[in-house]
Amino acid sequence: IGAVIASLLTLPKDSLSKEARYSSQEVLEIFIKEKDTIFKRNRSYLPNLFGPLYDKGSLESLAIRLYGDTPFKAALIPTAAIATVKTTLEAKVISSCNPQEDYL
Repeated sequence: IGAVIASLLTLPKDSLSKEARYSSQEVLEIFIKEKDTIFKRNRSYLPNLFGPLYDKGSLESLAIRLYGDTPFKAALIPTAAIATVKTTLEAKVISSCNPQEDYL
């Protein structure tokens, strides 16, 4: 969730903008309004088994609405996120300033 907040706060308004698309107040309002989407539990998730805790489809549709086609590397300032590699359960740092990573 921290990565979502950080990426929303550093997302530019458009490809030429140096201004953030969302203010901190707007991000707070997004979380309040979309809490049921953001935290929608995956019905097939069972504790201690592989699989996402939250519903992937809900999060993906929200991400498309919020980010559009703006890639992570477009962040206004260097931004990082921590992800878990599903197959190995290892932590991975994803950086907006790494040219080898290109995430939408």
